[in-house]
Amino acid sequence: MRLLLFIVSTLFLTACSQQHFSSAWGSLTGSFSESSLQQQCDEFPYDDSDTACNLYGWQHFAYQAALHTQSQHQQALIHLGTTSGDSYKRLILLSQPQEALNVRLKAAQSMLAIASTKDNSFGQFFFLLANHYQQDVDNKKQLIYLNANLKSQKAENKALQQALIKNKAKIQAIMDIEENLNTN
Repeated sequence: MRLLLFIVSTLFLTACSQQHFSSAWGSLTGSFSESSLQQQCDEFPYDDSDTACNLYGWQHFAYQAALHTQSQHQQALIHLGTTSGDSYKRLILLSQPQEALNVRLKAAQSMLAIASTKDNSFGQFFFLLANHYQQDVDNKKQLIYLNANLKSQKAENKALQQALIKNKAKIQAIMDIEENLNTN
């Protein structure tokens, strides 16, 4: 019952955080709409500047990274260069579910460190994104722990059921012996 309650509350918190993420994104971009940004921005600088085009580019990149298959994810990592924008992209890519938990956590922590040094909309967006990734990693760790605990409890339950069956058989044998003694 507690496991079910935990799963429901985790799903609820995830949905709330995603809703908060969407509303926070809207507040970061101000009055710009997606279509107006696409028309105004020929290309996205992918740096840490405080422009609507840059912020929209990062949002689009993070969204596309979340949709990558495993092979697309690997290709995206291979094609990154050494610019600061590419290092930011690498952190976003390394925070995706295709990576191991320790890699994802380290990338999210690096993103938080970078976000704390940027006092602009890029820093705010990176902070929100890093928090989202870190929460996802924490949820995954909790899920792994709960699954291991559940597996352990199921094994213990099975052992107890087998012991119960054996003990019932022993009790029945004792009762049969007692009945035989009483009838003789």
